[in-house]
Amino acid sequence: MEELLAAIREALDKRGISAAAASELAVGNPSAIKNLLNRRGSERNHPIENLIAVAEVLGLELYLGPPRPKPSNHEKLAMLDKSDESELEDFDLIDRFDLKLSAGPGSNGDNAAPLSPVAFRRDWLRGMYLNAKDCVVLGVRGESMVPTLHDGDLVLIDRRHQQTLSYAYLYAICDIDGQTRVKRIQTLDEGYLLLSDNPEFGVETRFSDDANRVRIIGRVVWSSHKHGTEIAKPPQIEIPKPKRTKKPFEHIWL
Repeated sequence: MEELLAAIREALDKRGISAAAASELAVGNPSAIKNLLNRRGSERNHPIENLIAVAEVLGLELYLGPPRPKPSNHEKLAMLDKSDESELEDFDLIDRFDLKLSAGPGSNGDNAAPLSPVAFRRDWLRGMYLNAKDCVVLGVRGESMVPTLHDGDLVLIDRRHQQTLSYAYLYAICDIDGQTRVKRIQTLDEGYLLLSDNPEFGVETRFSDDANRVRIIGRVVWSSHKHGTEIAKPPQIEIPKPKRTKKPFEHIWL
């Protein structure tokens, strides 16, 4: 009972509302909370309906039952009120989806269900010239981008359209078969080369009509895997000779 009374007092102070006003809103009786506080040692019972109504007015939960599992860190983030600056004043929440970018054969995007958002420091995003509304967090599956990306890594994708594509960066793409992938992209006059950082994986070509069917989701600007400086430079590649064509292509962004 003491815990219940303490929770009521704390909620009244936090909301800046009097016990009489809260009681009036809850049950139409300005003395309900006063009676509850003054009669804590009394034998008199308080209707459970009144307690539930008071809890709702004060933003509390009246619960009786078996112990409930504690929420995970991601679930805690999802439950935070984004308007409460005291909780997230230094952070932006970026949407995360259950979509795996394949670093390998390809992963279908049909499983793109929303997951708990990921918090990034606002000053870090500003320093990277990123806008949280333009970004999304996705997962990685496969080994073709090792040692830059590993299976299970999370990546932050900047979805703003770029005028040019640079081989120095990684890109999330929707490939010609509808599969979502993460690769380096080398741009040629005839189309694209899709490149892996893992030397065990070969170079893939997307020329002419195939190049026009590639959709670029965005550029990878952060990953959850900490790696060394040995991968700062992209690997050396041998560029295959494409079939010559006069048909133009352009970068197509989602």
